[in-house]
Amino acid sequence: MLDEVGWPSGRNLRLAAPAPLAGIAQLVAEDIKAALGMGVDIMLVPPEKMLAGARALAVKKLSLPWDLLITGWFDLSSEASPVAVHREFFGSDGAFRAGPELPEFDKLYTEMATQLDGSKLVQTAEQIDRYVFEEALALFLSHEERWAGILGRTISLNCVK
Repeated sequence: MLDEVGWPSGRNLRLAAPAPLAGIAQLVAEDIKAALGMGVDIMLVPPEKMLAGARALAVKKLSLPWDLLITGWFDLSSEASPVAVHREFFGSDGAFRAGPELPEFDKLYTEMATQLDGSKLVQTAEQIDRYVFEEALALFLSHEERWAGILGRTISLNCVK
């Protein structure tokens, strides 16, 4: 599989995480090693450097020294999680977007953001959730019980495209 995507032979995956998430980073690294048979180098960002790193990522002035970033985020919304979560990771102006822009995501997000009908807003939010699950390269970790029923487990790995 790694050959198919042009991964350099013998190169370890570089996984970055805030130091407080070291345990999660180790669990993810072990799963990647087991699933893909490749080495993983963990880069822990000390608390005093997290703000500078977040700013550099937000303004897209960062030559990414990592392949996979684990970061914390939370959802403040009640019915449209893409407003608080997905936009930050996948929107063209999202603070944590490290990959290419996703025009289809931005189109759906704009549709949702201008929706006044509550039921249509939720429908569009669900479309965005499906789009992110099917199209975006992301690893979603959650300890919340509500996700366990949906995902069948509390850690979900979604790596496609």
